[in-house]
Amino acid sequence: MAEYTVTVRQGGKSFTLRFDGERSLLDCLRDAGFTGIHAPCGGQGTCRQCTVSATGALRRIADGEIFSARGEEVLACRHAAAGDCEIAVPESKKMSVVTSGAGDIDPCGEGLGLAVDIGTTTVAVYLYDLAEGRRVAVVSDRNAQRPYGADVISRIQFCAEPGGLDKLGSAIRCQISKAIDACCKKAGRSRSEIVYVSIAGNTVMEHIFDLLSPVSIGVAPFKTLSLFGD
Repeated sequence: MAEYTVTVRQGGKSFTLRFDGERSLLDCLRDAGFTGIHAPCGGQGTCRQCTVSATGALRRIADGEIFSARGEEVLACRHAAAGDCEIAVPESKKMSVVTSGAGDIDPCGEGLGLAVDIGTTTVAVYLYDLAEGRRVAVVSDRNAQRPYGADVISRIQFCAEPGGLDKLGSAIRCQISKAIDACCKKAGRSRSEIVYVSIAGNTVMEHIFDLLSPVSIGVAPFKTLSLFGD
């Protein structure tokens, strides 16, 4: 398995990474944590939106041809590193996530309560002071699973691949964990004060978060592995 040194540039920052020459640039970028890459089709080569600017030796995955790129744009899902090279990844566009609808609640105990909304496109985490019923912090962002597909169908398909479920589950769990830390920091509170957590999402998002395969939901008779308490 050949590995190459790849310099990745994004948003004025530069990262030196090792890429597996047998895997696509998109796969390597996703594994390295570049979650902002726009790949609605999940790397199937159909949406043609995961473009990066590349310089250096690349291999076309379709026919195995190796060529020298000189700053041209290529599809990250259709090319792999064939030598040390440099790629520039477009900056993620800012997305406005509507969170104003989640206001205060009725006082209902002591400590902190956490509400998590896992959407296919975005994720929002809300922190509440249960004694006062007051929302004390909110953090929201794009769903970190987006580089693996823009919709539930493409993510179901990715979960059918070896290791796919673990990757998507890890991505969303890590994102939520970081959002919780950010909420606590904003509110000047401690994670240890959280005594109640409520997580909502569509059936596929819930399955992935719980590390249950959603593959059976995508084929007839469209069965779930769990209804999560219903």
